[in-house]
Amino acid sequence: MATNFEAEGLLEGLEDRAKEARRQLLEQLEGDGVELGELRQASQEGRLALVPVGRILVGGEGRHTLAQVAEQSEVEAELLERYWRAIGLTVGDPEEAVYLDADVDAAGRVAELRAAGMGDESIIEIARVMSSGLNPWR
Repeated sequence: MATNFEAEGLLEGLEDRAKEARRQLLEQLEGDGVELGELRQASQEGRLALVPVGRILVGGEGRHTLAQVAEQSEVEAELLERYWRAIGLTVGDPEEAVYLDADVDAAGRVAELRAAGMGDESIIEIARVMSSGLNPWR
């Protein structure tokens, strides 16, 4: 069943062509497997139009659950969620295989920073600062 994007508030404030263009984008993203929560968050952050670009740049479909990423990287799931939020990513359902191989690699880098003696709060703060420099919408 298709999502009623109007009822979800994702077409609010738009009229005519802009509304139809947004609806088409949302339908395409939903068809590509983007979760409603991610669509909502991207819309609220003003980066909905960038979601397809991000998916192309990162590539692939999710293959790992949060627990699998945490186990493979030996980093707690809670820290990984904080790290991903700090760099502006949407955190998926921990039970769904939505994480990419690139996410496993990134989690491994978090583990390397910890092994080098960096504390969790420092890792999060550095991620936040670096992300804000790359993202003009933050």
